[in-house]
Amino acid sequence: FDNVGETTREGIEVGVDINAFGHGYLHADYAYVDAVYDDYVSGGVDLSGKTLRSVPENISNVEIGYSPPAGLGGRLRYHYEDGYYLDDANDYKSDSWDRFDAQVSYRFGQQARYLVALDVVNLLDEKYADYTSGTVNKTYSPALPLSVYATFVVDF
Repeated sequence: FDNVGETTREGIEVGVDINAFGHGYLHADYAYVDAVYDDYVSGGVDLSGKTLRSVPENISNVEIGYSPPAGLGGRLRYHYEDGYYLDDANDYKSDSWDRFDAQVSYRFGQQARYLVALDVVNLLDEKYADYTSGTVNKTYSPALPLSVYATFVVDF
């Protein structure tokens, strides 16, 4: 939300999907972002070449699951996110975090139109901040604790 002059964001994003055992699958993805200030002076300090604040450098996901057209299915997902700089001078950084989520589902009915699912978010009940701001006096936005959600879906 600040005018920080010219910036450059470069990176790579790769993903792979492997299907096996009929309806089993493995999904993995990784993103690397190099985000820098090209020409930025603030308060007489040249911040050119510094990393943009609030931009994680590495993000990755791995998911293994079983998703049949009807019957019992499920998945286990792992998410990792790098810490990011909290200030333009790159003096303060947030913590990295990771999380496991899981789901068990059952698809049924005529043409398997109905799905009942139980999602478990933050399976290991990790304590982490999914957003951090500030520098010396950091402000943390806590992530969800172990949470369970039931879902009912009707496909039309």
